[in-house]
Amino acid sequence: MPHLNVSSWATCKEICPWGSYGDGLNGGGALIAVDDSTGEIVGVNFYSDAPSDTQVKHPLAGVASSLQGFQEDGRIDEAGYPIRFDNSMMYGPMAVADHASGKDLARKLLEGMVPIAQQRADARIISFVDNANSASIAVHRRVGLSSLTEFEFEGRPYTLFSRNV
Repeated sequence: MPHLNVSSWATCKEICPWGSYGDGLNGGGALIAVDDSTGEIVGVNFYSDAPSDTQVKHPLAGVASSLQGFQEDGRIDEAGYPIRFDNSMMYGPMAVADHASGKDLARKLLEGMVPIAQQRADARIISFVDNANSASIAVHRRVGLSSLTEFEFEGRPYTLFSRNV
């Protein structure tokens, strides 16, 4: 299997000729991985402010409800930070090109969220994973994210992951 060299990273603001996806849309944007040898985009990880709408018809409602409960209960994380909407950055969806799969790019895209969250002054990055996606759950755990809680949306179980930055 040939080595994939990705040392080129860009935010959507730097690479999208039509304007940025985010950098303002829900406080978000995208981290984009570019294959150095071909210039091809091989991965992307979107990010935004943590969701707060508990009524939306999407699993994000479960994330918002969980965060709302943590905030109301005054729950703190392992580093002593309160878990709130305003100090959590949501990331995902994340996508990796088929030919780049298995080459550690998902880990790099997840770890790439840390400096973005730090720049935004967030205390943590959060994401949710469908529990049926065991590969994604394994990647999240491998890069140091821990499970905050589980929730269901339309009968499907999800895990809410978090990592302090």
